[in-house]
Amino acid sequence: MKLKSVLFLAAFAIGTTVNAQEVKIKKEIASIDGKEYVRVGDCGMFAKECFISNLEGEQLILIKPLEDPKIPGTYFQVTFLETNTKVEIKKTIKPFIKMLHENKIVTDEGKLNLERVKVFSEKYGNRISAKK
Repeated sequence: MKLKSVLFLAAFAIGTTVNAQEVKIKKEIASIDGKEYVRVGDCGMFAKECFISNLEGEQLILIKPLEDPKIPGTYFQVTFLETNTKVEIKKTIKPFIKMLHENKIVTDEGKLNLERVKVFSEKYGNRISAKK
């Protein structure tokens, strides 16, 4: 019984470390596992808005912080510029970039995958502001 538990835990630990993706932002370039992914323009804590662009600088996504005294914490309105699709999220920039990558929102060519944007919106498109 102990051997099965140890084997299960070992397999679980290996599986979670293999799937873990490391997001780093350096000089406005977000990289995932060492591969450049997107540009992140001025997404500091006090920025009124920030853009995520492809590596060539074409703006793809607008992020605006939203605050409501009735809702704890800050949340963000994300607008996919090509489709004007809006989603509200509570993620900060690094976890959000990881979500974009995991959901294949930005293609290898640096364009928005419009079908994936639609799925992303349906999956994560909860309206935090509507829950007031």
